[in-house]
Amino acid sequence: MKILYNLLLMNISGSLMFALSTLLRRQTRQRFAGLYYPLLVTAAAMFVVPLQALFPSHKMFKVTVPASDTVISGGAPYSAPQAGGLSIYPVRLIIALWAAISVTLILITAFKYFKISRTLKILSGECRNERVLETFAEVKSNMRIYREIELRTSRTLNSPLLFGVVKPIIIVPERDFTHDELVMIFTHELTHHRHCDLAIKLMASVSRCIHFFNPVVYFLSRAINEGCELCCDESVLNRLNLPDKKDYGRLIISMIETPDRAMAYSTAMASPKDKIQKRL
Repeated sequence: MKILYNLLLMNISGSLMFALSTLLRRQTRQRFAGLYYPLLVTAAAMFVVPLQALFPSHKMFKVTVPASDTVISGGAPYSAPQAGGLSIYPVRLIIALWAAISVTLILITAFKYFKISRTLKILSGECRNERVLETFAEVKSNMRIYREIELRTSRTLNSPLLFGVVKPIIIVPERDFTHDELVMIFTHELTHHRHCDLAIKLMASVSRCIHFFNPVVYFLSRAINEGCELCCDESVLNRLNLPDKKDYGRLIISMIETPDRAMAYSTAMASPKDKIQKRL
């Protein structure tokens, strides 16, 4: 019963926080991504961590199971467990079914993650361009990011992206980018790294596995994918002057992509065509 209560509490709190963030987004006419995105992250966290774990209170909820009555049948006593007038066995069956589905979905998600990781490494290679490496080191130093991040290039991928929670890598297309474009690209992806967006996307994936029965988690996951890009764009633009902001917009337009399954596990600078207008 306590597990069901925690699930119910996570669903209610997470759904209410998502509704609040959506309402705020509409009221502010899609501005202030720096405020909207943290609310989405909070909603995702509420779907993963029960409120009782953060604010333990024995008075919030108390599950009591009446003592079972002893029934004599054929001279052999046996106990008939009850909970609130209902047999406890259906409750245990529901919990077991939920746990089995959740674990299966988590394993499938992990398999997809490692499969995409392997594919990205096959499609990319170690960066050997000195100009690109120097620009990358320059941007990392300016942003005061000292964690080791592998830089790779690809002839197949059209968009720069950041991938990997434990061992992050940045993949850049083998295109003739100018120095300013490389600065914008690395600033964008390193901002995602600073915001811990990959870990947040992973948390959203876990929430989908745990609460697969709640349609809100699917809307929340899509909102996080969109919100993290808007928040990142907002942070990058704060570093640029007006002419550079226009160049940044042109750079995004030049990398329009169709939706790809890797987007759920990475932070790509490109967006599908229907999302470009909102970002611009």
